[in-house]
Amino acid sequence: EIIYADKGRARIEAVTSSPRALEGGRPTAVNLGETHPWLESNQGHEMAAVIERNATKSADGQTRTLANTNAYEPGEDSV
Repeated sequence: EIIYADKGRARIEAVTSSPRALEGGRPTAVNLGETHPWLESNQGHEMAAVIERNATKSADGQTRTLANTNAYEPGEDSV
């Protein structure tokens, strides 16, 4: 789903859970929702790395990221 704002100049877009599909994007803001289950075994670490790389590609390096999570399991190695 895509939500447009500011007469089409801005948008909020839900994206895939596949890190490969996100590679190369240039976001201006990213909300990382519920990162506690992002594990190595389900490509969560790769997803976080792709988002970080994409954030550095934005114009003037101005991308903002915000991670939201519930309580994580200690020792689980989530993002």
